[in-house]
Amino acid sequence: MQSASTPRRAFRIGVVLMGGALLLAGCNVLKLGQSTDDKAITTEIQAKLFDDPVLKMRDIHVNCEHGAVTLTGTVGTELEKAAVERIASQADGVKKVVNQLAVSSAPGTESPAPAQTTPTAGATSPVSPDPASARPERARASGRRH
Repeated sequence: MQSASTPRRAFRIGVVLMGGALLLAGCNVLKLGQSTDDKAITTEIQAKLFDDPVLKMRDIHVNCEHGAVTLTGTVGTELEKAAVERIASQADGVKKVVNQLAVSSAPGTESPAPAQTTPTAGATSPVSPDPASARPERARASGRRH
């Protein structure tokens, strides 16, 4: 009977060793899988941002570590900032979104006041921003019409 139990014992030891090896390999696969998941999350978010005609023109950086997405860069409005956060939070595998996006005014949305005080080509003196100085001229002009 010893001869029959020796192969069983060897088989059991082999099964235990194979199980241990698979367990260790599984742990390494989980670590690699996590990195792959982070890359997949980042790629999914970037693809969705690129699909948006406005957001693809913005300077937005996406970083993902262990399912936590960090958004950095610049957008034009608070609405765009919220849209980027919503897109990121809806991606598969995202556990948390850290929105560090800065909002800056887009070119062309500046107030017209600086343009009024800037002298134009050929002008000898800048336009006065003081509305009181323009009143006497209006009074004179209205006096001439009478």
